[in-house]
Amino acid sequence: MEKNKIDFSNRWVQALILLVITAVPFLFYIFGRVDLVGADSYYFMNEICSNGLFKSDTALTGMIFSILPCNIIVAKLVLFLCCFVSVLLLARIGSLFNTKYGWTTGFFVFLIPDFFFTFLKFENDAVSVPFLLLATFFFFKKKKFDHFIAIFFLIIAGLIWEGTIFYAIGLGLSSWIIGIFAAILIVWKIIPIIAVLVPDWTVQENIFGASFRSILFGYFGLLKTYRVLLPQIIFFLLLGMWKAKFIFLVAPFLAIGLMKFVSSLSPKLQKWAYYVALLFILSECISLLYFMPTIDQTEAVKFAIAESGDGFVQNDWDFGHWVVFYGGSTESRFHSSWQREFGEGIVLSKHFQPDCVVLKEFKDVNVYRCSSVRLTSTIENDFEDSVIIREVE
Repeated sequence: MEKNKIDFSNRWVQALILLVITAVPFLFYIFGRVDLVGADSYYFMNEICSNGLFKSDTALTGMIFSILPCNIIVAKLVLFLCCFVSVLLLARIGSLFNTKYGWTTGFFVFLIPDFFFTFLKFENDAVSVPFLLLATFFFFKKKKFDHFIAIFFLIIAGLIWEGTIFYAIGLGLSSWIIGIFAAILIVWKIIPIIAVLVPDWTVQENIFGASFRSILFGYFGLLKTYRVLLPQIIFFLLLGMWKAKFIFLVAPFLAIGLMKFVSSLSPKLQKWAYYVALLFILSECISLLYFMPTIDQTEAVKFAIAESGDGFVQNDWDFGHWVVFYGGSTESRFHSSWQREFGEGIVLSKHFQPDCVVLKEFKDVNVYRCSSVRLTSTIENDFEDSVIIREVE
């Protein structure tokens, strides 16, 4: 019987296990949904599909996304690749702390939903994560010149996603070399940093405290974490609580704590911990069915475009990227500040439009034909209805 036991110390076995764990939810994503998750995913896809010219504020984002085809399956495969590479890197990072169980960090990170959810959205955030984790690996190695190598990977990540500056600040709390680099970035980007940190109540990912429940089992990682992780855990937790979009940055550090917590349990309890973790990962697959856009929202967008005749739709701003993706045109997208008044024509809105004819009702959204100027409901009038997109970033 001993000969038939799986050798979990073998790195190829570890990699295979992590591949299966990563592949299962992505197979569900690829074959269980024909679309992409989120709203901004469609901004990136729209840019790719518009003559292959991708416009971006970050240099490498434009280069990377411009070479991708206008194909949702390819987009999901890119996300899978980024996720799997990140999981492998987490396994290596964990091994710096515990040579026997450290690789399970790549497994336990799935118990922090926002980490996995980051790779469901076809955005530059997901593409930057492998480079952030490469920086983290060299940050913890702490051999000669390793922190300079970490800065190199932070620069690459920053050329993909501007939010990297906050990750640099977090690592800089425990490294004077990275701290100086982060200070230079703060001085250089102080206005954008302030702009990002300003509260925004119109999008779920920017609402204070919205991420409190998204960490779930990750809080167990605080029970027996390594002291060296505390500066980053505290900083990224506070940042994520202030702006939910950034909560995934704490995931690698909590996952290391989870690894330590589970490895300290008795063999029997460890086995149960793995069973619970597997069930939770399977539940994440099912949750994919409930992410935006829902089937009803997609059908509503297609119906509105068809009814418009010329493809022009007046819509709540956060439906805008979907309208463009499915062949329509709109003036309302990107952000609530881009919201335009509703005039004569087809209107797609969750808010009741008086003096307009309801062409078709969908769950949480209706398609109207309006003949007079109407204003959409404002956040002051109806906060619950104003938060339309449940971003999982």
